[in-house]
Amino acid sequence: MPEPPHAEVIEVWPRDRAIRIVGSLPPTAGAPAKGWRLQVSCRPGQRYAWLRRKRKYPVTVTGDRFDVVVPLESLPIPSRMRPVESWDLHLRLPRHAPFRLGAHEDGIENKEKIITFPPQKRGEATVRPLFVTGNHLIIRCRLRGGR
Repeated sequence: MPEPPHAEVIEVWPRDRAIRIVGSLPPTAGAPAKGWRLQVSCRPGQRYAWLRRKRKYPVTVTGDRFDVVVPLESLPIPSRMRPVESWDLHLRLPRHAPFRLGAHEDGIENKEKIITFPPQKRGEATVRPLFVTGNHLIIRCRLRGGR
């Protein structure tokens, strides 16, 4: 079954207290270069997903390429009540459907089992990007000792 239109992740750079993501827009985007945002949303199904915490970051678009930086300081630190926070990533343009970030066009399946990014520390937590089932990219914040 073909993947729905998505933003294709080409590079992920977790370093210098930030996560930089570079990729390409789907051909169906056909949208202007200005106004794009990366929406970072609490994953559905999490214990406190009802909070619907979201963060938005400006995206630089040149042609069909995008580049975005998520500073670690902007992400909430997990608490003892909720030791792990996982965040879905979507590119958004006002009045357009969102595009989930994933890596599907490189022919590598099951990235969650073979690609590991280094964690970065933020206070009592570690933060890292990771691929999950379906080769979608998320960000996970884990309190030291959190499951």
